[in-house]
Amino acid sequence: MPSSQDPRNEVVEIHFQVIRVANHFVKQAARFSIEELKEHDDPTYEEIATNVKLIAGILKDVASMGVYGEERLAHNALQAANLMERMATAIEKKDEKALKDAATELGKMCPI
Repeated sequence: MPSSQDPRNEVVEIHFQVIRVANHFVKQAARFSIEELKEHDDPTYEEIATNVKLIAGILKDVASMGVYGEERLAHNALQAANLMERMATAIEKKDEKALKDAATELGKMCPI
């Protein structure tokens, strides 16, 4: 059964969900040590970041058919996904400075 929802609302909802996951990343980075974050493995932060980046890329493709506001939201979601990916890489490498830098930057994008 086809959805009768306005596709623009779908773009906004998907963007909201990406930002919600980004906020979760920031909160977890503030709450746990890098060693504890590395132990969170079902799924890993890397797997989550990869999936969010994929979703943000699809959102960008869908939004490119729409209006400027949708493209802006898609770009914002992709930027958040890239920062989550940086955080995941930092966790994997146990690079506390890189984790803090990426978390700070992501936190500025989507305040908790």
